[in-house]
Amino acid sequence: MTATDNLNKIVIGVYGGSGSGKTTICKLLEKELGFHLIDADKIGHNVLEENVLQISKYFPSCIVKGKVSRKKLGEIVFNDDSKLKLLESITHTKILQKIESEISNCSTNILVDGAIINKNEFIHLIQLRVLVSCDRIIRVERLVNKRKIDLKKAEKMVDLFKGSDYDIFIDTTFGVDSIRKDLIELFSRYTKEK
Repeated sequence: MTATDNLNKIVIGVYGGSGSGKTTICKLLEKELGFHLIDADKIGHNVLEENVLQISKYFPSCIVKGKVSRKKLGEIVFNDDSKLKLLESITHTKILQKIESEISNCSTNILVDGAIINKNEFIHLIQLRVLVSCDRIIRVERLVNKRKIDLKKAEKMVDLFKGSDYDIFIDTTFGVDSIRKDLIELFSRYTKEK
């Protein structure tokens, strides 16, 4: 599947680091403009659960009561690049297949929400890449206050993300509500240009 296979719809990839506001933007556009929303992170979580046996071979300490502990797994892979690459080798192809299938089965405009869409194996699915970001301090505060993540872990999560390739950059430093009208106007134009 390539981006040109989607001639009757637009597939927009929205990515950014933890706490950037990408999911908030996607939910707004889903509600206001009728986009079909594909949550790549949720698909990734499902892929982990569907592959408990394979995950347990390489990350046995992350299996608790027959399920993958994402917290334990995150502590390992976000502190060791080789372990992260190993996990990606197990999950990315399966995540890609599920996203491709959902795109193929959808006839409306699509938003794909997730940091994963900027990885090389996912770029061909996307017609327009949107990078969402804001000041580092704001991202850390959002993770600590809204998601109740420990400060040190939040700082690590924020520092892990490196985004550089995009067609549109959205700054959410002052919150999504401050740019709501502009977002709706901007994305309305893209849906009309199909």
